Amino acid sequence: MRRMAGNLLMGLSIVGMVATALIIVLGLVELLTKRAGSLSEDDQTELTASVLLIGVFIALEVAMFLSGRYLRRTGPGRPAEETVPCSPTRPIPLMVYLAVSLGIGLFASFGSKMVPASKALAFLIGQPQVLTQLIFGGILGLKLVEGAVRQAIIVAANLLYFLVLFYPVYSIATMNRVVEVARFKQMKILLAIFVGVHILMAMVLAMLVKA
Repeated sequence: MRRMAGNLLMGLSIVGMVATALIIVLGLVELLTKRAGSLSEDDQTELTASVLLIGVFIALEVAMFLSGRYLRRTGPGRPAEETVPCSPTRPIPLMVYLAVSLGIGLFASFGSKMVPASKALAFLIGQPQVLTQLIFGGILGLKLVEGAVRQAIIVAANLLYFLVLFYPVYSIATMNRVVEVARFKQMKILLAIFVGVHILMAMVLAMLVKA
């Protein structure tokens, strides 16, 4: 099962990379048809935001590929001498990880109704909603209208996003770094990618607010 999930993630990441490369080529062709001096301030802001979004998608695709590769290597087909037993699950760190991740996800979904709107706060927790809009509206071409279905999708995206974002931190904090050397390196790379994506998305939000 883990090997199958790994193959699926790696396959999706490769498809995503091809699609991203196609978007880059089409964007460059469109850009070359315009003179640099003819770009308005809004066009320049949109171009900068687009470049940042491309960086976000590339980082996510790399993360998916690495995660898929890790799942393949830890699958049942891996030789027994290469298998390293994972650290036992400790309930308190797990509960803290779940409480923090789910708490921030719920606050991102409903917090705007409880506290005054804050741009700084939106830059910290607004990334999942932007990604959801990009995936459904930009990639799938589906318009999320106001209603229960849209709210459920936003809530699910917020919860999943922060669970994934904080998982490397939880994993690093609970693993045996002496025994699980390869997994420790993998989690550090994923943490760096996830933090980079989070910061890039905050910059995209800033661009959208400016526009």
